[in-house]
Amino acid sequence: MACPIGIDTGNLTKKLRYHQKSKTWKAISSTCANHYGGLLGVGRVALSTVKGINTVIPNSVMRGISGAITNISGGKIPKWTASLPGGNSFKGTPTLKSEDKIVYFSSCINRTLANPKQGNEKPISEVVITLLERAGIEVIIPKNLDGLCCGMPFSSKGFKEDGKKKSDELEEALREASQDGKYPILCDMSPCTKTMLQNFGSDMKIYDTVDFTHDVLLNKLDFKQIDDPIVIYTTYSTRKTGLADKFEKVARACSTKVTVPENVGCCGFAGDRGFTFPELNKSALRHLKESIPSDTKYAFSTSKTCEIGLTEESGLDYKSIFYLVERVTR
Repeated sequence: MACPIGIDTGNLTKKLRYHQKSKTWKAISSTCANHYGGLLGVGRVALSTVKGINTVIPNSVMRGISGAITNISGGKIPKWTASLPGGNSFKGTPTLKSEDKIVYFSSCINRTLANPKQGNEKPISEVVITLLERAGIEVIIPKNLDGLCCGMPFSSKGFKEDGKKKSDELEEALREASQDGKYPILCDMSPCTKTMLQNFGSDMKIYDTVDFTHDVLLNKLDFKQIDDPIVIYTTYSTRKTGLADKFEKVARACSTKVTVPENVGCCGFAGDRGFTFPELNKSALRHLKESIPSDTKYAFSTSKTCEIGLTEESGLDYKSIFYLVERVTR
C-alpha cells in the first residue's frame, strides 16, 4: 500500500512460489485440499494439546524448548509464543425463524483457532449467531462446513490450482445456502472476506465483519457505550477494502474511549509468517505498546492471525470486534 506506483509485491511473491513448487509439494497440497476438514481437526487437537502442556510448564521453559526444536528443524517448525491459541471448533445452533435471513460462513481459521489468551469466552461462531438472532435475523449455515475454505491458505503459498478449487467449492456451497444470492453472506474474518469478494461472482452480496456491523447491526440493535478504554487495529484487508472509517465508527459506537494507534501500519504477521518469522511481527509492531494508553483494558480487530501477533506484542488480549458488539447490545 505504501508503494507510490502501486506494485503488488504480494501477487509477485505468489507467482514466484507457484513456479518454484515441485510435483511432490503440489501432490501434498492436493491431498490437504481434498481432506481439509480432517486436517483442521488434527490442528485443533495439536493446538489444544500444546495449550494444555503450557498450563503445567512455565512460559520461559516452553520458549526454551520451542527455540531448540526450531533450531534443530532448521527453522521449519515455528517458534512457540505465549499468545499461541488453543484449538477451537464451530459451535452454536441457530433457532430463530425470520423472513430476514443471512448465510453465516465462519472462516477455517476461526473454526480452528481459539482466541490468543483463551479464557472462558464463547467461540466466535456462538457470539455471531447470538448477535444475528438478537437483531431478528435468521441464520443459515452452509452444508459441509468443516471442509470449506476461501482458498487463500493454498493460493498464498503458490498452490494456485488448489486455491481455486477450494474457492470454487466455497462459492458453490454459499450459492446453495443463499439460494443463488437471494440472501446476503457474512464472513467473520476480513482477509477471507476480501478473498471471497475477489473470487466470487458480483451477484453475491458478501459482508465483512466491519460493514455488516456498521450498515446493519447499528440500525437493528441498541448500542450502549461503555466507558472502558479500548484499542482497535485496522487490518490491511479492512483498509484495502475501504472500511477503515467504518471500523472506527463501530468502535466509537461501542466505547467512549477509543484508541487507534497512529504509528502502527501492517502488523507484520502476514498470514502465517509471524509463526515462522516472529521478527517481522516484532519489528512491525515495535511502536504498538507505547501507542496504547496504560489504562486500556480491551483490544479488538477483525483477523485472528493479526490478533495473535498483536496480543504477543502488546500484552492485551486482542479478539474479534464481534465480542465487543455482543457485550454492548445485550
